Amino acid sequence: MLGGQGQDEADLWSLVQPASTAAPAPGGVQSFEEALRRVDSSLEALVGPPTSDSEQLVEPIIEAEVVSVSPGSTMTSRIEDLEGSAPMDSAEAARLRRQRLLKRAMENLGAMPPRSSDSGITSSGSGITSSGSGITATPAANAAPPTPSAAEQQLAAQIEARHAQLSRKDLYLTLGIAPTATKDQVKAAFLNLAKIFHPDRLPPSLPHLAQKMSAVFEGIREAYETLHDENKRAAWTAGQQSQPRPQTSAQQASDLFKMGEVFFKKRDYKQAEAHFGKAHAADKGANSLAAQAWAIYMDPTRKAEGPAARQMMLKALTLDANSDRAHYQLGVIGRVEGDMDRAEKHFREAVRANPKHLEANQELRLIEMRKKKADPKNKGGGGFFG
Repeated sequence: MLGGQGQDEADLWSLVQPASTAAPAPGGVQSFEEALRRVDSSLEALVGPPTSDSEQLVEPIIEAEVVSVSPGSTMTSRIEDLEGSAPMDSAEAARLRRQRLLKRAMENLGAMPPRSSDSGITSSGSGITSSGSGITATPAANAAPPTPSAAEQQLAAQIEARHAQLSRKDLYLTLGIAPTATKDQVKAAFLNLAKIFHPDRLPPSLPHLAQKMSAVFEGIREAYETLHDENKRAAWTAGQQSQPRPQTSAQQASDLFKMGEVFFKKRDYKQAEAHFGKAHAADKGANSLAAQAWAIYMDPTRKAEGPAARQMMLKALTLDANSDRAHYQLGVIGRVEGDMDRAEKHFREAVRANPKHLEANQELRLIEMRKKKADPKNKGGGGFFG
């Protein structure tokens, strides 16, 4: 019952929304206006005074419009505040006010759940959420990406390495095939690479490599489309042959060597050894051979090949006695094996060939410190009373 007026909730609603203007006024009053004034008075009594000066009995109407667009586009949500968007007459404003009062009264009576503090609609920087209104939006992912696994770190190294060699525009190198490869071999190479480097396969832990991944895949796709078509392949080959390329082998070896170093830093020793080997096949140099041997020596799964790797480093010195890389690596092996004289000899040769070789200089300083510590003349303490 509402405030002693003798009307139940159904009657209240019928008073708020009369069936027609021609119907007789309910409740024995003279007019609908009088009936409505009584309803307002009863509702206000149930609702009670505003909890704050800023509380408004007529709440702004918020309409959330969810716009669906074609697949592949972004789903957008829009909130429009209709209050003030179009002129509202006094009757309409009174009706809206009455609806709000009725809702508040029913909440007070326990017939409806109470409103949330945000009217069920909240807006954040990522979109709109609604509890019970059917309007939802996925919040923006502000969390940091997950830590890459070992396999994902290897993929990252491959992406970096392949992106580094895109500037060469060598289609055979891009697909990893020989110039004599058949169409079937071209297709097989493309399919194998697409399974790895398609942009959709980029893990969530590597978002910073998205652009490079896309560029790498585009390079692979371009290489396939050119080399799989006989006419395009012939035209591309003719164009390559017509250009002067005096340093092709050296440049190719340099690119392969850089790719090998990227893999080595990621501890993908198998891929590093393969690229260093290809680089040595192209330039026949001492450093590429020494780097290939070092990748074998550092691979924990190939410990049994350690002696063979050392022989490869010695062979690199026959190609170039001033290979600081080969000398340094042999020095490290000597230190690990406990032959400090041999280690010191190679470290000094590495510094002689390259005075700025940081690691070799550090090794020599450590050797000098050990020698001073072991010298009997330096025993017995120091200072004023040493």
